[in-house]
Amino acid sequence: MIEADVREQLKREIAEKCEISSESIDENALLPDLGLDSLQALQLVVLLEKTYHISIADDDLQHFQTINKIAEFVSMKASEATAAAS
Repeated sequence: MIEADVREQLKREIAEKCEISSESIDENALLPDLGLDSLQALQLVVLLEKTYHISIADDDLQHFQTINKIAEFVSMKASEATAAAS
């Protein structure tokens, strides 16, 4: 269940970076509304790329600005990478 794992990882990382409780994070809130700046968002992308062995283009990230949307996207990319490796 990659999507759920990504969602929880994002919540933990955002909570740490923005010094807020992960329980208080709305998974449908825009990342800037959670207090995440562009550098922190880039750091999250690098972490996700390394963790799930995927590549995320800058243009892709601009379309996915909530935890839920990013989790769906990363899950899809990871599934595609796994299928291509098989």
